Amino acid sequence: MTTTHRSQAVSALVPPSCQCFPAEGAGVQVRTPWLYPDGDVVDVFVRERDGGYLVTDYGDGLGWFRSQSIVDRFSPEQQRQIDDLCAALGVEMSRGQLRLHCPADNLAESVDRLAQAVVQVAELLIAPSNESPSARLR
Repeated sequence: MTTTHRSQAVSALVPPSCQCFPAEGAGVQVRTPWLYPDGDVVDVFVRERDGGYLVTDYGDGLGWFRSQSIVDRFSPEQQRQIDDLCAALGVEMSRGQLRLHCPADNLAESVDRLAQAVVQVAELLIAPSNESPSARLR
């Protein structure tokens, strides 16, 4: 399947508010309606994996935070909040990437959930609070 065909196939499975673009070597880039705190658009990437899909931000979320901050590391409290937020959304963080695996029939919800996680982590990192991560879910 060509990257254009793959992009068209994913486009049929994601929310109508999203746009899909071929991303050579990275699967399909999905532009979501979600925004970072500074107004930048959140993109996620979809790759076919094990009969389903892998949805990932390829580290863009934490990369966005690092581009906004002089801090190179998360505090233990921030890491705990990130872990709690990821657990609440069913998203994993691995090597700086937020990602989740899903079957084809759950791709729309998974794209939305991962983009939401990216935004929530970004908000959590730039404006930490004592509020529990699950209370921050929209």
